Order: sequence, then structure tokens, then C-alpha cells
Amino acid sequence: MHSKLALPSDLPEDPDRLFVMTMAPFLHIALILIVALVLLVPSRFQKFGLLMPFQGCSLYGGPEPEVIALEVDFDGRYMWDGALLANRAALTRRLAGVAAQPIQAEVHVRVNMLAPYGAVTDVMAAARTEGVTKLALTSDDQARDF
Repeated sequence: MHSKLALPSDLPEDPDRLFVMTMAPFLHIALILIVALVLLVPSRFQKFGLLMPFQGCSLYGGPEPEVIALEVDFDGRYMWDGALLANRAALTRRLAGVAAQPIQAEVHVRVNMLAPYGAVTDVMAAARTEGVTKLALTSDDQARDF
């Protein structure tokens, strides 16, 4: 039995036989909106606290480790906290001393933009060989403008 939209001129005389529009499409849309609401709204309000370390606080609960500035100059020379090292053997001895400490110092390697790549890899290889676990690589300020 096919039903069509009743026009005012086609209305039957029996009011019980009036065309009734199905509510199924509206219910489907309403259910989809409710599901979307249930899934999306809570994620906007879920918050959790993140405890960040503050200045002067060690992540490990102990004293702050010492920071050593190791510089690789443009010609491949090494400077340990501002003092020029004679050769790679002197660098290796210093790194071995850092590795032997109970709380290892952080070695911050500052690399000049023009430094040879081999000099930088020598520092990394020596640190690994000697057992230094806290090594950070940085660059000089000229690298930003390059």
C-alpha cells in the first residue's frame, strides 16, 4: 500500500485515515546527535594535572648535576669550560673523569657552525666510549641567521 502526501483537496472524509509522516528519519538524526554529544563533550572537559619541575629542582630528587660547557671551535679545537684542550687525548681524560663521578655532570657540547663534522663525532664517540650518559648538543647563535 503506497501512501502519498495528502493535499487539502485529497483529504479523506475519515480523519483517522489522514497521512501520518514517519518519525524514523528524525529519530535517526536525534540519535546521531545524542551519540556525538556523548562522545565529544566529555573530551573537552577532561583535564589532568601535570607536575612540572621548577627552577632549581632536580628531576631525580637529588642535587642538581654540574654542567660542563664543552665547545668545538670552528677549526676543530676543544674548549672545556673555557680552557683550551691540547688534543683529543686530553678530551678523553676529562670525559673519563666525568663518567667516574657518582652523579655524572651534564656535558653541554656547543658546536660552532663552521666546525668540522669529524670533530663533533669525535666528541660523541669519546663520550660514549668513556661512559658519559648526559650529553647535550647545542649550536652557537650564528646558526640561527644562516
